Amino acid sequence: MLGNLAPKLRRLLMALAGPYVATIALAWLMVLLVLGTLAQANIGLFQAQQQYFYSLVLWLGFIPTPGGASTMGLLGLGLTLKLILHPWRLKQVGSLLAHMAVWLLLVGGFITALSSQEGYLQVAEGQSSNIMQSYHTPELAVLSASGTTLVKYPVSALVPSARLRMGEDVLVVEAYYPNSALTMRPKPLDDGLTRGARRFMAFTAKAPERDDERNRPTLLFTLQNSATVPLAKLVLFQHQPVPQPVRVAGHPSATLVLRPMQTELPFHVTLQRFEAEYYPGTNVARHYASAVAIASPQSGIWPAYIRMNAPLRYGGYTLYQASFIDAQTLAQADTTILAVVKNQGFLVPYVASILLCIGLLMHLLLRWRRTLPLVLVLPLLLPLTSHAEPPLTGLNMATFGQLPIQHQGRIKPLKSYAEVTLHTLSGQRGLPNLNATAWLAETVFTPQAAMQRPVFLLPSLALQERLKLPPRSPRRYSYTELVPALQPHFVTLQTLAAQPPAMRDALDTQLLTLAGQIQLFYVLTQTGQVSPTNALSPLTVHPPRLAEALWLTPVAAPPTPYRATWEAMALAYAQADTALWQTATQAAWRQAQNLPGVRPRALQAEVALRALRPFELATAVFALALLASLWRRAKKWAGPLLVLGLGISSMAIAARVYILQRPPVGTLYESVVFVCAICVLAALVAAYQKGGNAQRWLTIGAATGLLVQLLGLRYAASGGDTLGVLTAVLDTHFWLATHVLVITAGYGIALLAGAWAHGMLAVRAWRGRAFAGRAFGAAELRTLNVLLLAGLVLTATGTLLGGVWADQSWGRFWGWDPKENGALLLTLWLVWLLHARLAGIFKPLGLVVGTALTPCVVALAWFGVNLLGVGLHSYGFTQGTMLWLVGFIVLEILLISALAWSTKK
Repeated sequence: MLGNLAPKLRRLLMALAGPYVATIALAWLMVLLVLGTLAQANIGLFQAQQQYFYSLVLWLGFIPTPGGASTMGLLGLGLTLKLILHPWRLKQVGSLLAHMAVWLLLVGGFITALSSQEGYLQVAEGQSSNIMQSYHTPELAVLSASGTTLVKYPVSALVPSARLRMGEDVLVVEAYYPNSALTMRPKPLDDGLTRGARRFMAFTAKAPERDDERNRPTLLFTLQNSATVPLAKLVLFQHQPVPQPVRVAGHPSATLVLRPMQTELPFHVTLQRFEAEYYPGTNVARHYASAVAIASPQSGIWPAYIRMNAPLRYGGYTLYQASFIDAQTLAQADTTILAVVKNQGFLVPYVASILLCIGLLMHLLLRWRRTLPLVLVLPLLLPLTSHAEPPLTGLNMATFGQLPIQHQGRIKPLKSYAEVTLHTLSGQRGLPNLNATAWLAETVFTPQAAMQRPVFLLPSLALQERLKLPPRSPRRYSYTELVPALQPHFVTLQTLAAQPPAMRDALDTQLLTLAGQIQLFYVLTQTGQVSPTNALSPLTVHPPRLAEALWLTPVAAPPTPYRATWEAMALAYAQADTALWQTATQAAWRQAQNLPGVRPRALQAEVALRALRPFELATAVFALALLASLWRRAKKWAGPLLVLGLGISSMAIAARVYILQRPPVGTLYESVVFVCAICVLAALVAAYQKGGNAQRWLTIGAATGLLVQLLGLRYAASGGDTLGVLTAVLDTHFWLATHVLVITAGYGIALLAGAWAHGMLAVRAWRGRAFAGRAFGAAELRTLNVLLLAGLVLTATGTLLGGVWADQSWGRFWGWDPKENGALLLTLWLVWLLHARLAGIFKPLGLVVGTALTPCVVALAWFGVNLLGVGLHSYGFTQGTMLWLVGFIVLEILLISALAWSTKK
């Protein structure tokens, strides 16, 4: 085939199929990915998609550049030529399968972009509908009095001077604005033609909002009769409160509307029953689903059940449980919102994902089989033994701290609740000479004494001066001191509470936060009082009444043996009766073990976690392992210490899995501790392979584990409960155990690759003369390539699994959401490094420097995308993260630049 081609054409086709063009295209695609993701914070997800990812040409100012569609088209062309022109050999079959999978993904995306339909179906309980509404595209329509559509025009028809037939009249378009701003006119227009809202308000074009649903599409037009005589100049905008009448023969009450584009489905959906389950005491939905009946001429009527992560496929359409509106919000029946998607190529990403995983694994095994005798290292078992807290109040609080409480949607021990609440009030988990559990007992059983105790920590001197409180170090005050100081600011607090948070300054925010802390403490002190405030107390320790979900406070609970035991505990505490206290708390624990929903061993495990603080202990062990690996006389202890630290972390993760009864990673904090364990485990496996780099791997494992674990401690120090519940879309064991674990493991291996590259640069910078004139060792570069390829396998597989999950939950495989873009950015970065080396763009030093920068890309993909606050994946801790993230990236760039300069010199 190649012999029949002209030499120049042959060279051109081979160049397009080669890694050089792919490397350039990948680099530009990463630039588009970053620019488009950042733009979402200002122009929103939909507009960013159209401008950066779906465009053929992107204008950067006055400079035309390739858009996302043309860049991906170039990649698709190169992949097509590669699959056709390159020979298929056994050694390369894994690589070719992976390239074929990427080609399929691009083809599937092209098919989806051209042919897919998507929107939503909103149906109230007991109602039926077959109308799918568009999320983003409006249309112009004429409706009869009964709501039937008589005439409709797409938004593409609303161009200036367009003439549209509207019954007996003609609508002449003056201007159409996708979003508009309106201002009141100084005085109404009285030109004889301008009527309706247009007389009193002026409409001008406005940039689209970040949230597409906040846009106000507006049409300025003139109505003419059949003789082209102007009848009126009018305005029409979406959700217009007063209907615009129009003359239609046979329909005297017809109206003109600008509405979301509607499509009639070939079947009707009737909502028979809507189900929503919340975590008790929260507004977080754990599960929601719709029991529907599908009616069509072809199949008649048959029932179906649609819930989160379990869509319904029917007649070429897929219906997903997207959202809902409860009856209280609408003051009527519950309403379900079903996402509706018709995508002829929906199976392509599934096939491509399977091919990509197989291809990458085959490539890894065939190319690097000698370096992959992976050994599973079992972590050293450390028994989690609980120990009793000292009886700081004269009463032993160990058993009391184990008693269950329903808080933030789950049943947890009182010790956990006490530490979280005390940290909210004081910024600490304990007070001088008083631990959190003892403080809670004092607050509940002897509130007058608790009100005298200095608990509240003022965050600034300015707040202390504003409240005119006496100076004190630390600035810790009691309830009885703060309440009189806050009373003169009562009106100010009401005003601040009504303001949006962005309008408050730092001092106002501190004042409002303090008022909230005072309120929380007060209702807590009323737990044992018979008063209306008692119903607001968060100390819900008594099981609910029959057929209820919320637990009750002791006073609000019906007379039961468990309530009587709590009354005995209150009496014992008030009288400081040690024997009665011991008897009552032990009796309460025996009774609590039989309460519905209570898992005694899980409560004890959580108390043990709180007492031992294993992640803090593991951090200290990792620090000792790092010091041992750097100290010649103690190097023999580095490995055992690293194994010990990994064992402690692993046991803590296992305990969290047992407590929460779900896979280990469901939140951003859990991903941190899991990535730490992955990094240390992989480093230990590498250290105990044959070769002379064992000590370096121990140092890398200890340093990486220490730094990542410190990041987790920073989050835990915020005082929130790290054992939190999950939203409905995340409450799925399958996807948490596949996509989430794989992608976080990919983060860990990518970090390890960056750490190995740091080590390669540091060794040469530290021992400059010994390595003068010598290139990087073949074994070192081979290890680097293995790490890059292993990281690529995990990140690419995890990203594709996330796409499949999104397709199951939201009806689209890929939506250019910031979190999705972050995972794709890391995947593209690893692909780009490997292809740049293959194309000869990177020499060994360039590959090492690029790999050393990988932790910066991981940080952006892992944490940076959350700072935008947009998209379906916007979760995790972001407060104060921006400064740390920027500082980390700047320091990394400076460090790597210095090491690279020293190495090159």
